[in-house]
Amino acid sequence: MEEKDIKPKVIHIDDEVLIETGEPGLPAPEAGKAWKRKYDGLVFFGAVYLGKRFVSYTGKLLKTPAYETPEDFELVDEPITET
Repeated sequence: MEEKDIKPKVIHIDDEVLIETGEPGLPAPEAGKAWKRKYDGLVFFGAVYLGKRFVSYTGKLLKTPAYETPEDFELVDEPITET
């Protein structure tokens, strides 16, 4: 597999500067594990790219979006899905 240099991108949105590195905020979990977002229970089986939340932890629309942080996630055992 060819290795590529990751070049940061600078994005301007409404006078706010975001620097995007192309790297995930949380790496892919080890086998048998998954990332679970604490405030809504959504489960991620691969790497997690952190973004913005537009809804509060209680489900109300935020006036200003909040950034997700690694602390918003917890490592859990991979859930068993029935087929």
